[in-house]
Amino acid sequence: MLRSLFDNPTLPIGIDVGAGGAKLCQLRRRRQRLCLHSVARVDRPALAGPEVSEEGLAELAERIAAAARAAGMRGRRAILSIDDRLVRTRSVRHPPMPDDEVTQAVRLDGAQRLGFAEGEDAEIGWLSAGEVRQGEEVRRELIYVGVPRGPVERLVMRLADRGLIVSAVEPGFLAAGRCFTRTLRRASDQGIVRVVVDVGRCCTGVTLVRGEQVAFHKPLDIGGERLTRTAAERLGLEPATIEDLRERRRLAEAGLPAEIDAKVDRAVFDAVRPLMGDLAHEIKMCLRYYSVTFRGAKPERAYVVGGEALEPRLAATIAEALGVPTSVGSPLEGIDCAGALGDARPGPRPELAAAVGLSLGGSAAKSVSAASDGGQGRADEPPALDGHRGRAAA
Repeated sequence: MLRSLFDNPTLPIGIDVGAGGAKLCQLRRRRQRLCLHSVARVDRPALAGPEVSEEGLAELAERIAAAARAAGMRGRRAILSIDDRLVRTRSVRHPPMPDDEVTQAVRLDGAQRLGFAEGEDAEIGWLSAGEVRQGEEVRRELIYVGVPRGPVERLVMRLADRGLIVSAVEPGFLAAGRCFTRTLRRASDQGIVRVVVDVGRCCTGVTLVRGEQVAFHKPLDIGGERLTRTAAERLGLEPATIEDLRERRRLAEAGLPAEIDAKVDRAVFDAVRPLMGDLAHEIKMCLRYYSVTFRGAKPERAYVVGGEALEPRLAATIAEALGVPTSVGSPLEGIDCAGALGDARPGPRPELAAAVGLSLGGSAAKSVSAASDGGQGRADEPPALDGHRGRAAA
């Protein structure tokens, strides 16, 4: 075991693709300690929808491959997460049954439950959230996860053309959650509940993790774009102007030099505060569902991550609504970053949560299965969305 750690010190490249572009991260092991090898970012203009043209996909893949080369990332193996707008989830209760029977059941009804059109080509997987009591019966709550196959397949193939071999595809919420549960390995840790709130450009994902197991996930349609539009309408300014002001406020929150007038800062905050309150209320409802469903312990902590996590006073607004200690999440906490962050930017780097978690996932040697094909995979196809382990595998 120790020999294998030194023989393969570099973990896969985590590629987190979202509405605003892509974040890349690669970790490595050194003397049994995790270290940050390098990070990179690829920006792209905001899109009207999650799918892009073939030319756009080719350009995105080329820019991702170029960024990986420029950052000195090693090897060809990568783990990918795709735009959250393509990912569909739903909680479903089943009677207790073996995992292989669950996979068969999900294969039969998963596409319909997730709202895919009849005949639409989709990859469907599932996660076990835990056992719940329904009247006198014990049921097993599952989280169905599905994505349309076409966009994933095309991006995987475009990356392969440029030398990056995607060996797994994983929903970003699983990867982000991994950053804050990787130290929970003891049996006594498995009852610890944490909340991960991933605030992106177009939506927010709320994930509750019990020990190392995802127990709940729900996407909310509030993200950075809605904050920008709301502030623009309230202040009578162009969205581009508001976006610029919001970016300056986030830079200042991160401890970087940014010119922002105190009165302007207050005006923008007053404009977005009601929507931030709505977001916090929706997160509170998620926690209420969890507590009623699983009768579990109250979360010990909440982490706010994602590209919009540094919105000033957002974490405090969420903390007030939840009554749970809440902070901007630091996915690189406990990882040696010496010399790897060339921009010397201070702060927790919450936007890297999914990319860090994807690379971390490369150290987990787990068998996986997909509801669509039993996880076997075929040599001429990209990896399928994982089933009960929450990942995809070739």
